[in-house]
Amino acid sequence: MNFLQLGMLLALPLAAVPVIIHLIHQQRHRTVKWAAMMFLLDAKRMNHGIDQLRQILILAMRVLALLLLIFAVSRPLVSGWLGLAMGGAADTTLILLDRSASMEETDGASGLSKRETAVRRVADALEKGVRSERIVLIDSALLQPVEIERPSDLVNLPQTGPTATRANIPGLLQTAMDYAVAQKLGNAEIWLCSDLRTGDWQPDNGAWESLRASARELPNLRWRLLTFPEGSPDNLGIQVEAVRRRELPGNAGAELLLDLELRRQGQGPATIPLGVVVNGVRTVSEILVESEREKIRGLAVPVGRESSEGWGMVELPADRNAMDDRAYFVFAPEVARRSVVVAESEKLAAPLLAALRARVEPGAAYEANFVLPARVAEVDWDAAMLIVWQAPLPAADSLEAKNLTQFVQSGRTVLFFPPSAADPNQLFGMGWDEWKTTEKEDGQVSWWRTDSEILASTGDGKVLPLGELKVKRFRGVSGDGLILARSSDGSALVTRGDVSRGSVYFCGLSPDATATSLASDGIAFFVLLHRVLQKGVTAGARSQQWEAGPDTLANGTWEKLGAAEEALGSERGLRAGAYRSGERFRALNRPADEGDPERIDSGELSTLLAGFDYRVIEGKAGEGGALANEIWRSLVVLMGLALIAEAILCMPPAPDPGKRRFEPAA
Repeated sequence: MNFLQLGMLLALPLAAVPVIIHLIHQQRHRTVKWAAMMFLLDAKRMNHGIDQLRQILILAMRVLALLLLIFAVSRPLVSGWLGLAMGGAADTTLILLDRSASMEETDGASGLSKRETAVRRVADALEKGVRSERIVLIDSALLQPVEIERPSDLVNLPQTGPTATRANIPGLLQTAMDYAVAQKLGNAEIWLCSDLRTGDWQPDNGAWESLRASARELPNLRWRLLTFPEGSPDNLGIQVEAVRRRELPGNAGAELLLDLELRRQGQGPATIPLGVVVNGVRTVSEILVESEREKIRGLAVPVGRESSEGWGMVELPADRNAMDDRAYFVFAPEVARRSVVVAESEKLAAPLLAALRARVEPGAAYEANFVLPARVAEVDWDAAMLIVWQAPLPAADSLEAKNLTQFVQSGRTVLFFPPSAADPNQLFGMGWDEWKTTEKEDGQVSWWRTDSEILASTGDGKVLPLGELKVKRFRGVSGDGLILARSSDGSALVTRGDVSRGSVYFCGLSPDATATSLASDGIAFFVLLHRVLQKGVTAGARSQQWEAGPDTLANGTWEKLGAAEEALGSERGLRAGAYRSGERFRALNRPADEGDPERIDSGELSTLLAGFDYRVIEGKAGEGGALANEIWRSLVVLMGLALIAEAILCMPPAPDPGKRRFEPAA
């Protein structure tokens, strides 16, 4: 239990004063036997047990009253679910703040978002409670520990402001544990504030197993979860998926074709006004939304023939989350979409090259080249947008590994397929298990993620036919990463690597026809390759669509386009916007899966945090209740009740008229 006046507890021994007085009072009288009173004593013994019980209760009420008085003066703090009242004061308090775009859902009455509510309530609790020697903030966007002098500073820190990013909760917990180990923290309390979005918590991430093991080895860490599981039933969000420019015949000019996705949590069809701004010129059109996920393909926006490049945004009417009401886009003349296939043989590379050379976007040029592993030095790393690697993984300290790492850090994509031989190496924290041979070829792909990422269902809702693949043998993916597909025996078949920039994917289904029907069945294979290529195109093209995050504007002198206020310093690049650097354009937006309303429930939470010493309190946006409350007033009331009870017990019992009363003679 925490106390604002801890020194007053030194007075606790005073509660023994009534007992001491009672013992002294018993020694004041000397017992003298008197025969004439013996019959009275015999009569009194019949009621002795009740009298003794009454005296004990009187004494107990007096002791209790003194105890309650001392506790009231010491001003104790209690808090139910968060456990502030238990475990004593922490040497260090770590605050882990989820700054993802979904945390910007606001309360209609107060106008406060979930993020703002969390920061204010934690700051208030630390102000009222017994302060730690050190307060450290780690936010989900930067993952950098920042020491705080006063709890009140939390409200105005840039590191607690809004962002358009996603949160990597496993990475956030790992950062906190690494900090605790590096700083050799003793008794530490860790507060995690989150809205429990499934996309942020990544329950399929392989890192959870190591996190649970680390938690068992760090029993001195007490975890406090302030969660905001309630969603906005009427929220509407928008995402720009693709932008194409098309010349119109004759002198009609040109137009932009926008592919959009709207997510709506309301019920029934609705007509939504949609604003579109292109190079500062605004138009408004109405969109009919009939489902929770509405795909809008080829929305035409007229532009002048001279407008071959520029920026724009689409925006919805304001609702409870302003972060998903606006999405930015940029456009510029297309460059060739170049892929490099590093494979053990030309035969294995052939289906990969054929799929990557197929034209998907009208007017776009597609190039794909084949390179043997021994000739990787010939790869033009600057021109490529996608590397497909079907060969043994390079050693971690090799030049090839360094080039692949830099390639990914530049924002582009690498897709790994399993090599034929054993491969003990790891790269990007992942590697290959041994080859497994299946007894039954059908149905080996038992689960895959259909809501987002590279195996998601198509725009018209059709699921990729991965379950129809024939699999004779495959290799599981080992290491930490977000699992996107599993085999019938639970092995990870497709995994996304945990990298800060760019994209890394490992696929244990080989394009070799002797192993699987992946290449021959075609549909899933084609969609998979072009989705990973599209991710690489965003970094290699003149106009690039990026997810907001740290270091997105690190290379080059980026000028913000439009009149919106720009964040500075380390916060630059964490909010949505359009930027230009020379001939390059870059649009930053919230990740697509931040629009997914799915949240983990209490059962999933307890599974993920098995081994953690944690307590949970659920909150709501705009909720102003304190996490820690003083209870001295309640203690004073209880003290008064104890004194009243003591007074009632001290009253002499009423005479019983049915019993004879003996009185001494005059």
